[in-house]
Amino acid sequence: VASRALGAQPAQRALAGRPSCSLRLVPEMAPLRSLRRRGAHLAAAGFALATALSALAGARSAAWLQPPNGQPSTTPQTTGTQEGQLVLPGRRAALAAAGLALPLRTVMPAVAAEPSFTKTARFEVQFGKGNAVKKRKLVIGIYGDEAPILSRSFVHAVENTYPGEAGRQVRYRFADVKSLETDKAITWADFEEGNLYYKAVQEFDSRWIGNKVVKLPLAGDDTITEERNGLRHDLAGRVSMRMGGNSFDFSVTPVANVASLDATNVVIGQVLEGMDVIEDINKMRLVGGKPSKKVRFYSSTLI
Repeated sequence: VASRALGAQPAQRALAGRPSCSLRLVPEMAPLRSLRRRGAHLAAAGFALATALSALAGARSAAWLQPPNGQPSTTPQTTGTQEGQLVLPGRRAALAAAGLALPLRTVMPAVAAEPSFTKTARFEVQFGKGNAVKKRKLVIGIYGDEAPILSRSFVHAVENTYPGEAGRQVRYRFADVKSLETDKAITWADFEEGNLYYKAVQEFDSRWIGNKVVKLPLAGDDTITEERNGLRHDLAGRVSMRMGGNSFDFSVTPVANVASLDATNVVIGQVLEGMDVIEDINKMRLVGGKPSKKVRFYSSTLI
């Protein structure tokens, strides 16, 4: 092939009488040397690629090992790691020889499981006045185990079963939205009979004995609490009550990641159905910090 490509006479003259001559010393055969070198490189690259593919296939099949009890393991076993790479059993040498490595799979932070709901509340929401206005459904799941006292206060107002002195007034039925902070919180409740309890107390004076009417908050001392939990306002539809208790007000987040509420409120529940209702309230025009149209709970009950 060399003689045919380069001409036999120059090659014969260069090699005549010098059988041990290296190809490096023959200028006319430089193209042949280059061809041979390229062929060697291509062969080496092909071998490396084949080795890497074989190693990758074997590594995938060996990534999940059987534990002693014979059950499939869900933890990949490794024999060593390098920064940004993962080396599986029996494949380190093959991958290194091929000059390749499997990229280390990105490890996402574990997401804490949502707690279980202990109760579920159903509300009928009415936009505007009049019995002919269509009622829309809002369903809230309650995390009773995460904030027992606050959740209890919420349930008392849902069912109108608060045992305190102002119990008759404490009901979410016919209560209106108390305030609206767009893209932050929708807060209930302006109760039908007001948010204060009027109580007549007897007064004794050196000159006379009579009654005096005093204003008291609806929530009594049994609603006061310092409870906290690890839940955050990270999801749209989070339901929370004010830290410290002493109130039946609750807020719903119309959007996700309202971190500012984490400093003031404790999450007690999550909207399960009716986020469209919450979103529509959030879009309403504000008048004095409240929706321009009255938004009222027409009914409230546990289901």
